[in-house]
Amino acid sequence: MAELGTTASTRDLRLRGYTPRDLGRLVRRGEIDRIRRGVYAEPQRQFAREDERQRDVHRRQVLAAVQQLALDACVSHLSAAVIHDLPVPPGLGAVHVTRSRQSGQGRVSENVHVHGAPLADSDLAVVDGILVTSIARTVIDSARMLPVGRGVAMADAALHLELTNKDELATVSSALGRRVGMPRARRVIELADERSESPGESLSRIGFLENHIPAPDLQRELFDDDGSLVARVDFDWDRYRLVGEFDGKIKYGRALRPGVPIEEIVYEEKLREDAIRELDRGVLRWTWADIFSGRMLEKVRRAIDRAAS
Repeated sequence: MAELGTTASTRDLRLRGYTPRDLGRLVRRGEIDRIRRGVYAEPQRQFAREDERQRDVHRRQVLAAVQQLALDACVSHLSAAVIHDLPVPPGLGAVHVTRSRQSGQGRVSENVHVHGAPLADSDLAVVDGILVTSIARTVIDSARMLPVGRGVAMADAALHLELTNKDELATVSSALGRRVGMPRARRVIELADERSESPGESLSRIGFLENHIPAPDLQRELFDDDGSLVARVDFDWDRYRLVGEFDGKIKYGRALRPGVPIEEIVYEEKLREDAIRELDRGVLRWTWADIFSGRMLEKVRRAIDRAAS
């Protein structure tokens, strides 16, 4: 069939000559996707990672929702974070939008979560033709509803990519006053650190803090006796001669060396780790599974206890 573009409504498709029966048949054949009632799109492309697929699904839901937004509404919260390409947790759910209101309750339907809150001109941005909350407002609104670690991961990304700064975040926070979740958002601003280079590093750092593990230095450069750079490591506990590395595949804004065979990367990492150990430092590595299972904390705590004894 003809190109749908980003999305197309049932009305648009009927004007092109497609009947409801035609649309049903095309959906069953997998030639188009039904995004929500009355909105269709071209089939979703394949993604190597599940998080990319989920982001694309939500972005398509956003594109469907904006066709029906009121004039005083914009995409916000986690949905705006998707449009801004900031890290978000899995399970995004309904599309978040904010209508400019000084006060009042929002409403939630199957597809859209409408918030009521004041929106200054500085709180708005346009991305790919979509009216969304600004980076700073998106980070603060998201931090109000997310666990602290997830909020910090989003704030870290925005700071690391120089999309905003702590002064802007504090200004937005102050303007929102005493709204629900603001103590949590202010805590996120306090803990955010532009040196973190991935959500896994951010969640690791908050895990250390919440479990009373000594705070490491971030992105520490290690040199040999000749002054040559050996490595820049995610975490360094200099007092305990201990290095920590999060084995994530993605850093903010880019894949790690796309196109390089995994065997070559593994070999280079082994050489790098051997060089770090030559500096009389222990090396710990952990993955997403280690973070969520608690094994990361156990590994680090045991290593620190051994070094301190």
